[in-house]
Amino acid sequence: MRKCVTWMMLVSFFWLVGPGNFVIVMAQEPSTTIAVLGIDAKGGVSPSGAATLADRLRSELVNLKVFTVLERGQMDAILQEQGFNMSGCTSSECIVEAGRLLGVQQMVAGDVGKVGDVLTIDLRVFDVTTGEIIRADQFDYEGDVAGLLLVMKKAAYQIAGTDLEESGGFPWLWIGLGAVALGVGAAVALGGSSDNSGDSGTTTTSSLPNPAWPPQE
Repeated sequence: MRKCVTWMMLVSFFWLVGPGNFVIVMAQEPSTTIAVLGIDAKGGVSPSGAATLADRLRSELVNLKVFTVLERGQMDAILQEQGFNMSGCTSSECIVEAGRLLGVQQMVAGDVGKVGDVLTIDLRVFDVTTGEIIRADQFDYEGDVAGLLLVMKKAAYQIAGTDLEESGGFPWLWIGLGAVALGVGAAVALGGSSDNSGDSGTTTTSSLPNPAWPPQE
């Protein structure tokens, strides 16, 4: 009976957390080094706004614990020491060269602009070894630039190869709910093991709502 309870708890945990979050939680040490070179501002977006988006993307990548993310200050110091000018570094060759100087495996660069009332951001992930673009993602958002801060969370998940909607949005919320459900499930299962009446138990399942995307103001 104890083996049955254990398997029930493991299956319930995996179901609640979800495959995408399970991979993130089980990751022991980040294996890929990555740096965000920057996000260039185009028409309708200020340079400071674009820099803020790049900083948020770094933070979201760090929170995923999938990559070893180079901090902005450390990145700037290394490139300055090497005499590398990041100003106007938008070509693939320049971005890859910066990545080699930084000693990372992947580089993220992109741009953000405005078309009418729609803010659009393009992100590209480069393999520093081969110089190839291994990911290219586009995000559109109708609203204020501040709304793109939430888009950065989705961008980070996609760079990591895990879609935000499929993973349920917030891993630690799912894990917390999973822990509660496991505790209740274990108590019910153990209580049922001492019941000799022979009645079969019933199992109920529930699911969390999938957060709407894109976020609305």
